[in-house]
Amino acid sequence: MKTSIFFGLLSAALVNASALAFRGFLHKVKESISVPWMGWVKHSAAHPDTMLQLQISLAQPRSGELEQHLHEISDPSHRRYGMHLSKGEVHELMAPHADTHKIVDDWLAAHGINRTKVKQSAAGDWMMVSVPVHTDSEESLIRTLEYSLPEVLHDHIDILLPARPRSDGAIDPSCQYQITPDCLRQLYIIGNYTPSTSNGNAIAVTGFSDQWANYVPLAVGSNFSVVSITGGTNNQTDPGSEAKLDVQYAFGLTRPMPATFYTIGGFPGEPPNVNWTFGTGTLDFVDFVLNQTNPPQVISTSYGEPKTSNSIPLSNKICQSFAALGARGVSVLYASGDSGVGYSNGTVIPFTPVFPASCPYVTSVGMTYQIPEVAGNDDGIVSGGGFSNYGYPDVSAQGVNYFIECYGRAVNNTGTSCSSPAFAAVIALLNDARTQAGKGPLGFLNPWLYSTGFAGLNDVTEGSNPGCGTNGFNATKGWDPVTGLGTPDFGKLKNLALA
Repeated sequence: MKTSIFFGLLSAALVNASALAFRGFLHKVKESISVPWMGWVKHSAAHPDTMLQLQISLAQPRSGELEQHLHEISDPSHRRYGMHLSKGEVHELMAPHADTHKIVDDWLAAHGINRTKVKQSAAGDWMMVSVPVHTDSEESLIRTLEYSLPEVLHDHIDILLPARPRSDGAIDPSCQYQITPDCLRQLYIIGNYTPSTSNGNAIAVTGFSDQWANYVPLAVGSNFSVVSITGGTNNQTDPGSEAKLDVQYAFGLTRPMPATFYTIGGFPGEPPNVNWTFGTGTLDFVDFVLNQTNPPQVISTSYGEPKTSNSIPLSNKICQSFAALGARGVSVLYASGDSGVGYSNGTVIPFTPVFPASCPYVTSVGMTYQIPEVAGNDDGIVSGGGFSNYGYPDVSAQGVNYFIECYGRAVNNTGTSCSSPAFAAVIALLNDARTQAGKGPLGFLNPWLYSTGFAGLNDVTEGSNPGCGTNGFNATKGWDPVTGLGTPDFGKLKNLALA
């Protein structure tokens, strides 16, 4: 049984609270149910400062006409068959009576809710409003079995519902269950921003462990290059889901910006690279990029390993190389890992950070999911994070159920491997905006993020990253070792980046 606080049609506080009495009119029950929905039990009274996000469905007096149109244009035997209505015609039929908005506005205003604070649907048939519980009643529950309204409103209001969770009022409901580039554009306020193809900005992702990428359907028209490092190959007939994920999101969100896929050769135990390790492969990659005259300004990598896999000198060398890339104006982003606070083999071991995500000269990206967002923890894939001699993550982004096309079929991917290229794409778009304003790239991001850029991030305060036999760390207000400073709001970040 769920022991959560009730949440449903409307707070009982709004039923009895004298502060919400529409003076001069009798209150009457508008809607009720006899028992709670299955799985819910009474838990506790709501705090009086609790804010309720409500949706008010206004009566549609022409709904019968709309249904008649629907039947006629959907009936193959009718002369109007297939003659579908325009957006404006449908909205006109959905609109409330002319008096409805006036009387509901007056009701809200009588209780201190300013009309300018009320959002409205395009057709005018829904109103969205935030109201406090604020009651003297001891029956104040956020989930209620019934609610009352002034009787005069009953013909104008069809139903009251808790508002569906949306970050900006425009998130497709399907994004709760599957992430697409369009979902990220909505959620992170990217909209239809389109970068230049010729102002010098570019983005790149890496491919290790024989992970290969091929054509990116969402990046039609982009300059998509494949660059081999230390004998890296790119078998177009055998693309990997990891590589496909990286290019479909990093490049799909930034099209038509020039994009590069770095394929790094070597795999443990494979001749002639029997001494190859991820650490040495990473050094090869960084050294190659440092030798380029015009390296991409943003590079995302979705690979890592336990920090203990490398010696301290090798780790320090890799981090120093990333510092050099930052000095070149390159933003380097790494996925924070998918094993919570660390790897565990059933024995009691210290929390094990992921490297290079825990290197101080890269920007580490953790994982969130759901809307509103919480720290990522989905079916055993848990956002990496915690503390090390270095410390991470810095930021985060959605990372559960990313839709990709692979081997001609649709699959879902989950992990910080999704989050890093998504956040990298936002940074690449910020660089584009800065270039258009005559400014240089953001380069090493962390100083800017912690001093100024954090104001353009959505703070994530719920969830945790269990691991190593513990509950891990909790997401909380401000920076936390699960989601970092939070997820991006491109509009706010762009303003800050151009300031």
